[in-house]
Formats: sequence, structure tokens, C-alpha cells
Amino acid sequence: MIGGPAVPDRPPSLDTHPLVRIVSAAVKDQTWSGGIVAAVSGGRDSVALALALRACGTDPAAVTIAHVHHHRRAEADLEAESVQQLAQNLGCAFELRHVRLGDSATPATLRDARYEALLDVAVSGGAPVGPSGRGST
Repeated sequence: MIGGPAVPDRPPSLDTHPLVRIVSAAVKDQTWSGGIVAAVSGGRDSVALALALRACGTDPAAVTIAHVHHHRRAEADLEAESVQQLAQNLGCAFELRHVRLGDSATPATLRDARYEALLDVAVSGGAPVGPSGRGST
């Protein structure tokens, strides 16, 4: 996804898509001050989340797309660039955090570091950590 995923024009039927309805209901039911932080890894599920946040009418100024770069895979730099481009295409803020724990880090250690980085994004921006695709950011 060099250059980031394209943001398609919003088809009229997108309002009825189940994911958009679920995200819209979750956003409407919350009284978040400071906006929403969406953890986006660059995978399909988290990109769908970011697109759904915008499709349900969320103000792009209220959404920060956060990406955690673990520096563990060759394609990680391209994923970070892709997520940054997605945020730009959606008109949302972008925050990148780097986590370097080495090759011996366990999945649990990586997850904990990722959550700590996302909390840092939320606290520094005055927003709670919002929904994430499945914890792979």
C-alpha cells in the first residue's frame, strides 16, 4: 500500500454497512472530551475502523490515528508510511510511536508496550484510547 490506501467516495449505502452502524453507535454513546485515538496497524481491520470512523460522520479534527512501529519486520516502515498517508487522506491527525524491544520480546511484552504507547498518545492529546481493530497495531 505505498502511498496509503485510497479513500473512496462515500457511496450512499455506506450508512447501512454493519461496521459503520456499530462504530457510529459507539461514538454517539460516548461523551469523550478531547477526541478519539484509533490504533491503526495498517491491516485490513484497523484500516476499516479508520474508514468507518470517518464514514459515520465523525469530525476528522476529533480523530487521531495512532500507529506503533515495533521495528521488527522489513515492511514496518512502509506500513507506518501507509497509515500516515491514510490519516492525511481522511483529514485526521497522525501520531507515530516507536517501540524497540528486540527480537526476543514476547507477544505479551510487545502488546504491553503497544498499549503504553497508545496511552501516551491519548494522554498527550487529551483523548481516551478509542477502538482498535484487534490489537495488532
